[in-house]
Amino acid sequence: MKKNLILIQFLLISVTVLSQDIQTNLRTQLNEYLVAFTQGDTERAVNYIYPDLFVWMEKKAKNEGYKYGLEDMKKDFAESLAEMNRIISQTPKKVKFFWSLEDLEKIAEVNNYIIYICKTSLIGKIENEEIKLGDVTVCISSDRGITWRFLNRDDENCPEILRIRFADSIVQKVMAK
Repeated sequence: MKKNLILIQFLLISVTVLSQDIQTNLRTQLNEYLVAFTQGDTERAVNYIYPDLFVWMEKKAKNEGYKYGLEDMKKDFAESLAEMNRIISQTPKKVKFFWSLEDLEKIAEVNNYIIYICKTSLIGKIENEEIKLGDVTVCISSDRGITWRFLNRDDENCPEILRIRFADSIVQKVMAK
């Protein structure tokens, strides 16, 4: 009986530590993605994007009668990042930009997939004033929390993208939070 209690305690401690490691990996990789995004590091940022977004974009383009491959997507993404960074570079030097990650919440675990959502905010600070642009990011791991990919949660496209891989009940949980 005592061995069983020790085994149960060990398992509980292991699950807690593993959960903390998963969240640490998630926070670290989400921060890397957001920093790459704002610094115009297209290649790095694209590597963190949830891959079914590209599957969805390619399918949508094909349905609309034109070819739109991964390289086209990367080019468009790079142009968007360059424009955003051009705007940022024109701001007064006193402005500092940083990211805020808030309210990390586990939504589901399906097979090897783990899904979290996180409120993310880009904050521009000048002296005592702050401008905060917030959003919700869907965080998806296909290997039980080791590596993470990210998708902006918007009402229009996110549900379609998530339905490529996940049941409607999971999609509804993601969109409801």
